[in-house]
Amino acid sequence: MPVSNLSSIGVKGKTRSKPIPVHHLIPPRFTAIVKIQIVTDSNTYDITDFIEDGSWTDGATEGIGSFSFKILDPNKTYSNNVSAYDTIKIYIDYGDSATTLRFVGRIERSGREDYAFLISGRSEGMVVIGKNINYSATEKKKSDVLKEIIAANFSTVTVTNIEENTSLVNVNYSEVPFVDIINEMNGSTHAFYVDSDLDVHYFEKGTRKNSTEAVVGEINHISTEEYSLDSEGIITKVRVYGKGPEDIPLIATSDSSTSITNGIIKELIIKDNSLITFEQAQERADSEYLLSQTIPKIGSVKSLLLPTIQPGEQIYMFIPMDNIEPNYYNIQSYTHKYPNFETVLTIQQKRINIPKIISKGIVNQSRLVGEPNPNDMDSSIIYDFSSDTGDHSSTEIDTEAQILKTDGSASGTWISPVTTLTSNVTATEVRLKGNKLSGTEVYISLNGGTTYSPTQFSGNKKLVSGTRIVLKVAIKSADTEVKAIGILYKL
Repeated sequence: MPVSNLSSIGVKGKTRSKPIPVHHLIPPRFTAIVKIQIVTDSNTYDITDFIEDGSWTDGATEGIGSFSFKILDPNKTYSNNVSAYDTIKIYIDYGDSATTLRFVGRIERSGREDYAFLISGRSEGMVVIGKNINYSATEKKKSDVLKEIIAANFSTVTVTNIEENTSLVNVNYSEVPFVDIINEMNGSTHAFYVDSDLDVHYFEKGTRKNSTEAVVGEINHISTEEYSLDSEGIITKVRVYGKGPEDIPLIATSDSSTSITNGIIKELIIKDNSLITFEQAQERADSEYLLSQTIPKIGSVKSLLLPTIQPGEQIYMFIPMDNIEPNYYNIQSYTHKYPNFETVLTIQQKRINIPKIISKGIVNQSRLVGEPNPNDMDSSIIYDFSSDTGDHSSTEIDTEAQILKTDGSASGTWISPVTTLTSNVTATEVRLKGNKLSGTEVYISLNGGTTYSPTQFSGNKKLVSGTRIVLKVAIKSADTEVKAIGILYKL
């Protein structure tokens, strides 16, 4: 409970100082107990007392849980009877017996080393990793997308713990790995994992706190490794490419600042085909940028075994000697070690290394082959003519065919709505897609349509200045069909 500053006690008429917070954590009444089994088609083997060394790792979003055990087996009892894809079951509790199933895995590799039987594998959650998905949806909640895909593709998996995510997406997946879809539905805000009962958990990061466990100096804390502020993950600008119509790049870019990095540029490119509007792409760019502006604390903390920790949970820690202040901390993953009875917590994320950065850059470049942006534009405004918008002079929009054309006249003009920006545009680039576009002219205004200047739509950059963008399309043939027009711009 709070304790008042003693110097103010009994002094009439004086305001008491702010209470001093006192943190009193109550250790568990019982010690941790573990039971580990191998389950085959015909037998269940309790290997708890025969494990010489072993560990298992779990976490949310970053990957599938894994395990590895070295088992005393001089008589080959296990090596002669255990096969690939047999099951590992791990029970952990506080008290006299371990009855709560915490981890289920499948053996993928086995072998012998002298008198010991070696096994390793991944958690049961691997059942959702290898599947490629065919699925489409329009204006659907991300949480509903996950539920429908799982129901259609994974008959043994349930969705009891998928929490509602009201963000709407439009997606069209053709042979897309489910793990990629998980990453898209997670974005930067949510976490995903499959528990030991094959039930999916999908929830907002930072909303699950473990109220049973804590790591406290001189109580259950063993050691701390490289706990520090890590600026490697800081990003100075985020540019997001969504899915634009007719291959016109849908681009949104966050704020840009190198104040934290002392002038060093660290840009991030994201390609996400589930984003089909500028608003969606801008929200993604802004959220990724904001999340990267706080220098994270990373490292690993080793403690006595924490039986009840679950993936994606925050754990309370207070380790004064390592400058870990009393608070809940995000746990990226955790590893239980047996028979050591230890838990290693990875705080935030593992340190980024140079090969990982290079690899990530190569992946991004390969994915952006279809999104040419040679003039380094930051944002785009695209009209796909799915609705009747703008001002017409001898033109019309066929919303069913999604085309702009003349109303039968030999020529006509269409003027877009005004888009008002908060800063001056410094450069523009126009993209035009359609049929029989010969002779079609495009003009741009940056003062709300008061004056226009002609522009090319072959990808050439035009240096301009203004804040109120309007496009004008002059069609010169009754056969012309404009399917989409976009303006890429830089502030």
